[in-house]
Amino acid sequence: MKKRPVFALLLLLSALPGLAKDRGGLLQTGSVLEVDSGFQPLASRFTTTNLFDKQGNLTQTRTASDIDGDGVADVLSTNALFYDQHGDLASYVEDVDSRSITIYTNLAANRSQTVTFVDNNADGTIDEIVTSTSTFDNERLVEILTEIDSNADGIPDFRSVGTWTYDLAGGQSSYVVQSDFSSPGVLQPVLTATYVLNADGNPVSGVSSAYDPNTGDNITATVTFTYNKFGDLVQEMNEFLEPGPEAPVTTTFTTTYFYSHRGGAIRGAPPQSRPRFFRSFGTRGMTLVNFAQSSNEAVGPEGRESLLTGDDL
Repeated sequence: MKKRPVFALLLLLSALPGLAKDRGGLLQTGSVLEVDSGFQPLASRFTTTNLFDKQGNLTQTRTASDIDGDGVADVLSTNALFYDQHGDLASYVEDVDSRSITIYTNLAANRSQTVTFVDNNADGTIDEIVTSTSTFDNERLVEILTEIDSNADGIPDFRSVGTWTYDLAGGQSSYVVQSDFSSPGVLQPVLTATYVLNADGNPVSGVSSAYDPNTGDNITATVTFTYNKFGDLVQEMNEFLEPGPEAPVTTTFTTTYFYSHRGGAIRGAPPQSRPRFFRSFGTRGMTLVNFAQSSNEAVGPEGRESLLTGDDL
């Protein structure tokens, strides 16, 4: 199914909450994403619960997806994260409609990389490889280079580059994305955004503009961020304005984040999880293994998912 332009744009903007720094010593126990399509007050709801080990490392995310907004969870997905002996994140396993494993590597003090191996049909064969390299300056993200090997032959087919610049004294930052998705081998601007920062250097609001060459649509968006007294991000609201058949249509994505004090979040938690790996095997050289802690499950009409609640902070 082809993604709507606003969903693709939301993915481009998904790194922006990372600009915010958690200062309260709290653990994020979950989130709720609600989508208002403009035609339906609540088009979709995605409820995520986070689980931790005794060290406070995030080890599982459980998401209930109510895709059609009827109050019934259509899909339950459970993803797992694994750590090395130093407590650093080593891999992430996702198993929903497709199956994937992401390997994390610190390339240098200011550079990190993720390599995601995607098995689209969950048949044990790698179909796609996505490599993302992040560069930081004084712990602030300044660039993400993403390369997509769409047929897992070892040669990237598409690239995108996202760059951030900061004017901390002026309380502003900017974000530009270039990609060659529609012009192979030639990077073209696809999104620009500017943000207002608070005294802590965290974004509080922003505006963006994007062009979708596949549909010819120009999409504008606004975003606002809300924080608690500790500086933790508690809500992000994105509003996208795109052309409609008779008039412009506004689609709103509202994500609310919930937190808990460390002691409550890790009470009864298991010891630190060990990393999972892939092994050389199969027609394309790799097969994903060790998915015992990842699963997905379709939910029938009786399986209603309640809204996630958190501690009052």
